[in-house]
Amino acid sequence: MSSNCVRPRPNILTVGHSTHTLEHFGSLLTENGVSVVADVRSSPYSRLHPQFNREVLADSLVARRIRYVFLGKELGARPRDPGCYEDGRVQYSRLARTEAFRRVKPEGTGVSRMAG
Repeated sequence: MSSNCVRPRPNILTVGHSTHTLEHFGSLLTENGVSVVADVRSSPYSRLHPQFNREVLADSLVARRIRYVFLGKELGARPRDPGCYEDGRVQYSRLARTEAFRRVKPEGTGVSRMAG
């Protein structure tokens, strides 16, 4: 394969919304060329920062032409599978072996899975 056939790997960033306004958060994403946000929060709602509730965030991102994909059920830190826990703590190696986690198809979401 010649070098001009190599596809660039997508950048994967991790972000937290902090206490930003939704406008500022969206601006940061836009300024950094983000085209897809994969929300991996198990419970994507906040009493303190309702601007980051799932539906509000999704609508805001779509308005900026940023795709929103909710993956909290599959990748969130509070899985429903009791086999993912040890002494009350999530074991991420176990979570990564669950059927729900493996079912995530990056090519269908616009999100690329990290290797490893």
